[in-house]
Amino acid sequence: MNKTVALVLTSGSARGLAHIGAIEELEARGYRVQVISGSSMGAVVGGLYAAGKLDLYRDWMISLSRMDVFNLFDFAFSSSGLIKAERVFEEMARILGDAQIEDFEIPFTAVVTDVLAKKEVWMQQGSLFKAIRASVAVPTIVTPVYTDTQILVDGGVLNPMPIEPVLGYEYDLLIVVNTNAEIPYHNKYLPTPEEQTDAEVYEGRLAQFRKKWSKYLTYSSTPETDQTQKIAKLGYMSLLNKAVDLMENRIIDLSIEKHQPDMVINVSREVCSMFEFHKAKEVIEAGRSAAKETLDNFEGELNKREL
Repeated sequence: MNKTVALVLTSGSARGLAHIGAIEELEARGYRVQVISGSSMGAVVGGLYAAGKLDLYRDWMISLSRMDVFNLFDFAFSSSGLIKAERVFEEMARILGDAQIEDFEIPFTAVVTDVLAKKEVWMQQGSLFKAIRASVAVPTIVTPVYTDTQILVDGGVLNPMPIEPVLGYEYDLLIVVNTNAEIPYHNKYLPTPEEQTDAEVYEGRLAQFRKKWSKYLTYSSTPETDQTQKIAKLGYMSLLNKAVDLMENRIIDLSIEKHQPDMVINVSREVCSMFEFHKAKEVIEAGRSAAKETLDNFEGELNKREL
């Protein structure tokens, strides 16, 4: 069986780390990526893979504790975003160097959204760092990228599953890794004692943070609590998360229906929340496990047809 692949990686915040495990499983089975596209965290992982630097990024992610992740984010609470994340982007710049997309052996597209032009933009040339920085700029969360004529934000706003950029290339299989799947998640990862201690310290810091920014981040009861059931009024972050999830799920469903990829590797959206990058090991393994299951089924069906 020919195994050249056009690989499409969805948005998904910290869940996008699952793309790493899926890619590693594809490689282990002899699949060869011919072209790749991604939105948001899909653009991060896809771009690093195309640049030959994914191992460096994976090792950095795995090394981060909960407190490391907390300290990396610069909580700006400005008019253009809650997080500047400059410390994260400084480390990304160190890993990427001056990598230029057009120099990659594997054609790569990072999808971003131009708010002023009201359209998606395919970044297929120029600085990989700039492309990644723009594609992860979640509106109202991470500050946008400004140019003379553009305000660039997360590609997932318009295209969380960017299949279109790969369609003009030659390949045997179109494979999508979807980290937004509405499927159950069974956690098989057991934290180490060090991770448990780190979690306790983190929860203390997080409690202080929530107290300071409670109007943005916490839940509060509504006057209807005396009724047959309690109704929680969502805080700012939770409401935004749910709204974005609904939007992306609908776009993803339509994209799959339209393009009919050969394979969709589905990773449960319950594997972690938006900023739980400290769960890198667990999330990467969730991606690997999902890829194993999907590939086993796909290859098993092919073998049946050949008999």
